[in-house]
Amino acid sequence: MNLEYKKWVDNEYTSWEKSLIDIIKSENNFSNFKSNDWVKRMVGTSSLEGLFISGDPSLPWLEIEKIDQIGNPPETEVILNSYRVSTITLRYVYYAEKILELIKDYSRIRMVEIGGGYGGMCAILNCLAKSKKIKIDEYAIYDLEGVQEFQNYYLSQVKLITDIGIDSVNFLDSKNLDSFNGNYDYLISFYALGEFDDTTKYAYINNVISKVKNGFILWNPHRSKDEIGEKLLLNYHLNAVVKKEDPLTSDHNLEIII
Repeated sequence: MNLEYKKWVDNEYTSWEKSLIDIIKSENNFSNFKSNDWVKRMVGTSSLEGLFISGDPSLPWLEIEKIDQIGNPPETEVILNSYRVSTITLRYVYYAEKILELIKDYSRIRMVEIGGGYGGMCAILNCLAKSKKIKIDEYAIYDLEGVQEFQNYYLSQVKLITDIGIDSVNFLDSKNLDSFNGNYDYLISFYALGEFDDTTKYAYINNVISKVKNGFILWNPHRSKDEIGEKLLLNYHLNAVVKKEDPLTSDHNLEIII
């Protein structure tokens, strides 16, 4: 592991955690949190998000729009008549549709996410799952403690405005990965795992990913292909399907279906 890269990653996630803690100390800051520089840096609001537009009229766009408006997104796209949804939420919708297609044979499911952002994927995935009659009995998130505090607050606000949002979230201890019991049906991770420093990444692979039979990982190595990390993950999931991210947002990004 390049020590300079580890230092950079540690600084990025420490600053991200601090910014979210600061946001929830002020109601006004939370009301506009999607304009926060660190939220935009870590979650993204780039023009690439326009690649993820879904025109499926059967999706619960009114509920998606309600969820999206929490935090006052600075940029929006017009989707299906009068619904307005920000570009980052379009990406959540896009990947939620992919996940739900992969788990369509489940009527009930328990899911665990590694790196939950501000909680957006959790909210949108639950919203779409309910509209498709898939019951997520439990949704668990591994993340930094301060980030989880923000996720918990954000998801509580989702529940206030829509009855199709999140039901049950369990926040798991990222400092105690070896206690993971594997009692989940499906694992997801988006734009997080591949960017972790090697020690953290391998700990998640050895202690968490190894214990879940199925999942979807968007693997995002920072600047170059991570052959060692890929090989370790695939040693636990010999039948995994590995392909380029679609649409491709960075040269080395992969979609790994386990």
